[in-house]
Amino acid sequence: MKKLLFLINLFLSIAALAQSKTPYDYVNPFVGTDDMGHTFPGAAVPFGMVQLSPETDTAMYSYGSGYNPEVYRYCAGYQYTEKTIVGFSHTHFNGTGHSDLGDILLMPVVGKLQLNPGTKENPESGYRSRFSHTTEKAMPGYYAVKLDDYNIDVELTASERCGFHKYKFSKTKDVHIILDLTSGIYNYEGKVVWSSVRVENKTLITGYRQTNGWARTRYVYFAIEFSKPFESYGLRNDEQLIYKGFWRKFNENENFPERAGHKVKCYFNFDTEEDEEILVKVALSAVSTKNAIENLKAEIPGWNFDEIKNQAIEKWNSELSKIIIDASEERKINFYTSMYHSFLNPVIFNDVNGEYRGLDQNIYAAEDFTNYTIFSLWDTYRALHPLYTIIQQKRTSDIVNSMLAHYEQSVHKILPVWSHWANENWCMIGYHAVPVIADAFMKGIGGFDAGKAFEACIASANYDPYDGIGAYKKYGYVPEDLSSNSASKTLEYAYDDWTIYKFAEKLGKKKEADEFFRRANNYKNIFDKETHYMRAKKSDGTFKTPFDPLSVANQGYIEGNAWNYSLYVPHDVEGFINLLGGKEKLVTWLDLLFTFELPEKYFGESEDVTKVGMIGNYVHGNEPSHHVPYMYNFTGQPWKTQERIHQIVNTMYKPEPHGLCGNDDCGQMSAWYIFSVLGFYPVAPASSEYVIGSPCVNSASINLENGKTFKITAENFSENNIYIKEIFLNGKKIDRSFITHDEIVSGGELKFIMQNVPNKKFAVEEKSLPYSMSK
Repeated sequence: MKKLLFLINLFLSIAALAQSKTPYDYVNPFVGTDDMGHTFPGAAVPFGMVQLSPETDTAMYSYGSGYNPEVYRYCAGYQYTEKTIVGFSHTHFNGTGHSDLGDILLMPVVGKLQLNPGTKENPESGYRSRFSHTTEKAMPGYYAVKLDDYNIDVELTASERCGFHKYKFSKTKDVHIILDLTSGIYNYEGKVVWSSVRVENKTLITGYRQTNGWARTRYVYFAIEFSKPFESYGLRNDEQLIYKGFWRKFNENENFPERAGHKVKCYFNFDTEEDEEILVKVALSAVSTKNAIENLKAEIPGWNFDEIKNQAIEKWNSELSKIIIDASEERKINFYTSMYHSFLNPVIFNDVNGEYRGLDQNIYAAEDFTNYTIFSLWDTYRALHPLYTIIQQKRTSDIVNSMLAHYEQSVHKILPVWSHWANENWCMIGYHAVPVIADAFMKGIGGFDAGKAFEACIASANYDPYDGIGAYKKYGYVPEDLSSNSASKTLEYAYDDWTIYKFAEKLGKKKEADEFFRRANNYKNIFDKETHYMRAKKSDGTFKTPFDPLSVANQGYIEGNAWNYSLYVPHDVEGFINLLGGKEKLVTWLDLLFTFELPEKYFGESEDVTKVGMIGNYVHGNEPSHHVPYMYNFTGQPWKTQERIHQIVNTMYKPEPHGLCGNDDCGQMSAWYIFSVLGFYPVAPASSEYVIGSPCVNSASINLENGKTFKITAENFSENNIYIKEIFLNGKKIDRSFITHDEIVSGGELKFIMQNVPNKKFAVEEKSLPYSMSK
């Protein structure tokens, strides 16, 4: 009996311990840090500008003779399989397929001073150090590692605009903290346009650097404060100067308090006792060193590392608790890690006094909104921003205002395409700030000028010099001989135009609504009646040849092939079905898409489309197909969507460093998972509908900003019970394969009754199908 009681108490204790875990405890920042995910494990707070993380190599974008494909692995600066750390820099992207940043790298070292990073093959040749995952730890807002070559324990945490380092040393007179202003991600010779550093006193350093990379005019100002005075220092500029001016009067290399140039590297020397800790605070600003100092004083005024770490933990728990799920341990790890990744970008981009650098490089004050940057819009308009309209409504308003500020400061007078750090980088295609704004407006999110927002959307859609828009307006499609990737552009422009049509319709602007309704039908102009694919068409009206529907290369599609991209008509799936000749034609297409074995020769045509992210010929590892599993709902066969959702959730997301099947792309890959696990997905943002999939949790509660809760329950859910028998919304049975935004934000309960066989009578009638423009 005693043994039985002991086991019962042990079970109850374990159950209580499990229940006491918070969403924070399930996050694994190492997920996606190996291979394709391009995530980083370092310290950051939600949407914080400072994202303080280790760099594991110094691969260059180019060594002087074209693109170096090896650099692709280091888009976030870190690869889990690497065995050395170069240092800790303060800015990163989460999950991108191109890169920049990696600013203000610090590295603590002991012994011989070397100001080059060395190589991973020969770490002793520079200042880098070996490390082991056994001493490495990462949690939201916190990172720790031992630098084995120097026996230094490193801990990192962060606030919105500041990084906080803690280094523990042994007793020595040979401690150096290196500041390398030449280091960066996607680096190349000459990327640093200029850099400058000043020693204000024996504990405070200020400076800035300007870089020309993905963002071609980017300024980063910094203030660095040490917890103890350094004994001596050196500010080096490792370049051969043609003009030295009268600075030659000084020995600038040692204990001289200012230095400027293209290749500035600094070191600060300390004596330490056994187990002595040196703390370092680093504040960033895009405006000035004065603002950086102000950010530092406001956010980390003291030297209590644990206090700042605990504040970061509290901030993450607050954000992660916006959705509470009951699910298996593995699913919780995947879910809350996806939430974590979804809240890393965009980032706050104004100082504590409200000032920020604008797109025109002038300084502005954000009034009545927080300014944001890092908009990977080709990716994030699909699911990340729609997710924000549910659980980040105030932030959505700020994001729209940030986009409108971009529009006003733009010399082109258009909204951002892909922007970061006061620069438009023009990456990818579409004018996808438009659906973000239109979706927010259609869902009733306020706090921005709707008239100005509509004006900005119209201006962006009519900017003729950009990416074939002029030709698109003239021909009704983008001609391939005038602008590459034309089929993809035509399809995405048509969707963007539909969102303007919805925006105009709600504003009562009939003229504009009629115009953009017509443009929303432009996808039909590239449909090939013989092959049934959407194809690249030339200005003479003929289709581009030769044509290979399986190839990603030179077929008129960007990061996709005809099989996948032809399905990109999210606003009018019914219209696409009509072109094909009936619902069964689309069902056959989708069935083959998920089961077809793509020949080996097609892999490797794009670094963004790889075998690991594919099921048959369906590409989950890249964004254009993310809505595709939900298309079965439009054919009256939702049980097939239910099957595919579980297949993708179970195979494409793992709680491991190589657990992502593609770039996380600033949270889009993660947002797909969040929506799909909850049981619905925004196939056509701006429709204000979410298409039903199949829940992958026992229950979930969405805690809304209006104080209400939307609860999701999946009765009888199990690994085998993945099919929907019936659905109840607030106790009333519904027979449709969609829910509305208003139904979610009004609070209530969505109850799924699950079973192990398809219910082929659920949501099959026309009235049960989701929105289509042609419906």
